Amino acid sequence: MIRLFIYNGTTTRLIKEVPIPAITKSGIFPSFMNKVDFDGKDFSLQAGYSLKVSTEIGESFNVIVEGLDWAYPG
Repeated sequence: MIRLFIYNGTTTRLIKEVPIPAITKSGIFPSFMNKVDFDGKDFSLQAGYSLKVSTEIGESFNVIVEGLDWAYPG
């Protein structure tokens, strides 16, 4: 299980849990990849907030987050 948290500088809050299938990585079978959907809504991280990620137990994972910084002309 991978857990996603939001940290606002004071409090860490769980926002999503992503189940991970039991796969033995090899030269033939790729490692796990998943795109997380936030119930069909866009996810916005406020300025000064952080996204934190952990595992349920002490496993090693690389988590890569892609985001955009939108600036609308005034």
